[in-house]
Amino acid sequence: MKNLFFEEPEIPELKEEHTLVDMHYHTEYSADCSTKLQEVLKFAAKLEIGVAITDHNSVKGNLIAQKQRKVMVIPAVEVTTKNDKDLLIYFNNKSDMISFNEKVIENHIRKHTKFRFNKLNLPTENILELARDYNALVSIAHPFTVFPKKSFYYFNREKNNYLMEMIDAIESINAIRNRKENLASYGWALSEGKGFTAGSDGHRLNWLGKALTCCKAESVEEFLDSIKKKKNILIGKEMKFPSKLITELTILKNRV
Repeated sequence: MKNLFFEEPEIPELKEEHTLVDMHYHTEYSADCSTKLQEVLKFAAKLEIGVAITDHNSVKGNLIAQKQRKVMVIPAVEVTTKNDKDLLIYFNNKSDMISFNEKVIENHIRKHTKFRFNKLNLPTENILELARDYNALVSIAHPFTVFPKKSFYYFNREKNNYLMEMIDAIESINAIRNRKENLASYGWALSEGKGFTAGSDGHRLNWLGKALTCCKAESVEEFLDSIKKKKNILIGKEMKFPSKLITELTILKNRV
């Protein structure tokens, strides 16, 4: 696995040749997270890494983060489709993210009162088609997680195979998931000829940077293009049980 490494990121060494980004991170603008956006940006600056603020069906935090220049912030959002599948959508610029938000998210958000879940009332196919209009990079988040969000079987159905043509990458290191799931995700990406992304899926500040996507790139557009061309590397480790339990309880508490 020459482009995937299950180990603690050695940030000082890695950043000598790469731009480093945690490509899956949540803030107070996700219903299941209370981590303050400004604390995330401050910590990212300290670590000298970039971050994709991927709040659930919301770009509010990402838009605020775009106002500063110390940290590379990739315009992004984690969208939950009508089929309960999570897609990480990354944009080349802020304008595309704003347009997608106005056209797709704001017009189709369906809020739930139970456990504060929300999702869009658009099927996965429609969201993928709309994302293509912006030349966005679409990565399937944690495809081997628990149902109903376990998306591998959904995309692997014969009748849904065509949807993979609109997928650019598969999240292959998610720090909240376990090694078996991450290896399965990586294997699936290889078999489909897709790119790879990594992110902590952090809901607590201390997990920022635990899983990183590394590219030789100077701009957001170059970074995303590198992933599409499979020229990036992934490095990170999964949470150990005590930390994972605390994180899961934190997410649950914020949803109640």
